[in-house]
Amino acid sequence: VGDTRSFTADEISQFEAQAFEVMRRCGLEIRQEPDQTVITTPNEFERLFPGTGGALYGQPVHGWRAAFDRASARSRIPGLYLAGGSVHPGPGVPMAAQSGRQAAACLIKDNRSQ
Repeated sequence: VGDTRSFTADEISQFEAQAFEVMRRCGLEIRQEPDQTVITTPNEFERLFPGTGGALYGQPVHGWRAAFDRASARSRIPGLYLAGGSVHPGPGVPMAAQSGRQAAACLIKDNRSQ
C-alpha cells in the first residue's frame, strides 16, 4: 500500500521491533546504530520504483489468479525479456532463477525463428 497509504512513526517503529524480534528468535542478533540506520518504507520504495505499490517484488499477486497475473518471460516489446521475482513463476531465488531460464529459452527460440 506504499502508493496509497502512509505509515505513522509509531507503526514504523512497531514493524521495526517485530522484524528484529523475529530475526533474534531465529538466532540473528543485530546491534542497531541509530546514526547508521536507514529505514525504507513502502512509501519510499514506491517513490524510488513507481508502479510497485511499495512492494519489494512489484505489485502483489495473491489468490487463485496469482499465476495468471504475473508477467511472462516474453514482453510485448520485441526483444525485451523479463526475469526475476515479480515474473512467472514468482519470488524467491529458485523461482527467479527459473524465470531467467524461461527468458533465455524464449530468447533462443525467437532468435532461431528469425
